[in-house]
Amino acid sequence: MEQLHEIYDEAARPQASHLVAVLDDSEEVAARYAHLLKGSIREVLHLAKPPYVTRPAGAPGHGDAAQPGFRQGLRLRSVYDTEGFTDTVSLETALRGSASGGEFRLSSRLPVKLVLFDRTAALLPLHEDRPSAGSLEVHSPALVNALAALFEAIWKHAVPVSLESRQDWPAPPARPGRRRVSTNAPRRSST
Repeated sequence: MEQLHEIYDEAARPQASHLVAVLDDSEEVAARYAHLLKGSIREVLHLAKPPYVTRPAGAPGHGDAAQPGFRQGLRLRSVYDTEGFTDTVSLETALRGSASGGEFRLSSRLPVKLVLFDRTAALLPLHEDRPSAGSLEVHSPALVNALAALFEAIWKHAVPVSLESRQDWPAPPARPGRRRVSTNAPRRSST
């Protein structure tokens, strides 16, 4: 019985290779992102800063039809870096998230790009300056908890905003507790 218990414990223990994986290929990263997003049932937390990974128009995976789906009722929270919140990609992404009930805030000097899925998995780029050069997929509970704590600290000090005042986009429904600001919101330094 004791030997069976040891065998069970060894088989049930998470292996290091299952706790952190290196995703070298941008297609593999996109596929894992879509898979993790589709499997999320409670929340997705997102720190967004440039440079952004985009695909050229006409390429596979470009456009709204290619955006991975997520469950209704999923809580979406994003913090965008104020320095990078000036381009079409970040504006379109934020608008899609807001229209789907997501909340977003602005903060300066985000330390890392990051997406957390149900606080059980995370994706972050291997290279800060080249996010399309691969990502880390993290499932280690200790690392995921540390990344979630980092997100929450940044979220707490970030400025809540909405895109309701933009004239060139359809406005998402008004939500209480949000400030109406333009995308030219004043910068606020984080301390």
